[in-house]
Amino acid sequence: MIGGRAYSTGTHPGQSLAPYGFVSHMDSPMDKDDILFLLKLIDQGVLTVEPIMGDVYAGDEEYKLNGSTLVFTVFNDWGEWDYLDSVKQGNEIIWEFNGNDELSNYRPENPEKWAKWLG
Repeated sequence: MIGGRAYSTGTHPGQSLAPYGFVSHMDSPMDKDDILFLLKLIDQGVLTVEPIMGDVYAGDEEYKLNGSTLVFTVFNDWGEWDYLDSVKQGNEIIWEFNGNDELSNYRPENPEKWAKWLG
């Protein structure tokens, strides 16, 4: 549970995010606070992501949260994190950049957790 709500991160059988507060059923959609919580866990090295595409030096780069169906799209501006562009679960976009909220302005404290170009 995050923020007192339970939802699925799309984990695969045998892989559980339960130690981090996730459960395997959906009773409400993920919101900005939930996404921010996941970003902080990634930044701390508790959860990991891996690039879906090869090295992208400028443009959108997608990262899959290991053990889930969540995909974070980061706009990489010539080798540096510029902004979080979107978050998808499967094919459904659950958050998109709008320039006016905490997620739009999020920057990782430990960018090396995301990719070698962000170190």
